[in-house]
Amino acid sequence: ALLVVAADDGVMPQTREHLAILELLQVRRGAIALTKIDRVEPQRAAEVEADIAALLSASPLRGSPVFACDSTAADDPGIAALRAHLHATAAATQRDNALRDELFRMPVDRVFTLPGHGTMVTGAIHGGQVETAANLRLMPSDVPVRVRSIHAQNRASEEAWAGQRCALNLAAIAREEIARGDWIADP
Repeated sequence: ALLVVAADDGVMPQTREHLAILELLQVRRGAIALTKIDRVEPQRAAEVEADIAALLSASPLRGSPVFACDSTAADDPGIAALRAHLHATAAATQRDNALRDELFRMPVDRVFTLPGHGTMVTGAIHGGQVETAANLRLMPSDVPVRVRSIHAQNRASEEAWAGQRCALNLAAIAREEIARGDWIADP
């Protein structure tokens, strides 16, 4: 998760709400973007950073890195460091084989028909991996489906795995049989 706190405002009620939502979603890793750093004195920035540390101290995000960002500076080192951190975290997440060893499961965010292709579902894969021609189940209705093709991270692919967003082209099922919130899963 990327938690954003403006240096001129500090920790606000919505910051606490966003953190509570992340805890409900069981998010365990994150980074903090301390924005608008150019609008405050260094002492104020230090105060807000201390407030963030106090807020996160009892949460799973305690110890998360804080990146002071000035979006008005062309080559801001804080934004460069944040970008590098996000890229490194994304690469490490995609290499994490522990999630790939789980059974495949993906909640359906969207379902639609693509002319010439048929029924499509999109979502973020929660666990496992899927390959073209895989035989899966639509849950909770327990209807069998077969994967015709896969788009992972906006590219055609033969496989997709936990941590990626993907679109699955499903055979033998009509769009009307699937609803947002259903799951596509290993049998």
